[in-house]
Amino acid sequence: MEKFKKSFLINSLGLTETDAKLIMEAQRKFSSILLEDRDGFCVDARTLWKELGQPQGEFNKWIDRKLITKNYIENKDYFKIDNFVEVGKFQGDWWEP
Repeated sequence: MEKFKKSFLINSLGLTETDAKLIMEAQRKFSSILLEDRDGFCVDARTLWKELGQPQGEFNKWIDRKLITKNYIENKDYFKIDNFVEVGKFQGDWWEP
């Protein structure tokens, strides 16, 4: 993932030095939430939720409060990425796919 450069934040976006430093620190500290192969600055909301200590206990409730109720627009402000997990059946001490 290409990260923002400080000079771009200040010169192109007109941010203050303080704001640019804040963004640079966030990129460093939360590098695990940045998504590869996406246009622009994009983060994985589920990973962010985990990094924040799983607020509200359930991801669906948290993301609804953060995105849906704030009138963000799907496919413009955020994108849903389905992660399917194969679930098997429990066989004693282990799972069988």
